[in-house]
Amino acid sequence: MRKLRDADFAFYAEIFPCLSWKEVKVLSLYCNGWNRNKVALYLNISVSTVKSHLSNAMEKINVESNSELKPMFFFIVNGHHRTIENKSGSCCCCHCRRFHCCQ
Repeated sequence: MRKLRDADFAFYAEIFPCLSWKEVKVLSLYCNGWNRNKVALYLNISVSTVKSHLSNAMEKINVESNSELKPMFFFIVNGHHRTIENKSGSCCCCHCRRFHCCQ
């Protein structure tokens, strides 16, 4: 397997502007079929850190369970979202009045 570059995650970072760079990496790897242990090993972080990043990402995108996480991720990634920039310059992604990632 080739080493992934930051450019490989840039697409996801644009879609999820409310997430930190590490949260974007963890979320995208996890939702693309990697288990938590493999993500931790690849990113050279602990499994508990992976869980923490996933938990933070889930909170920011308003997902309550792991069973919702992957379908929501692909729903958003496949273009069923819109990004709105508010007056303060911060962005939020919204879909179906349910997805909010504003800080």
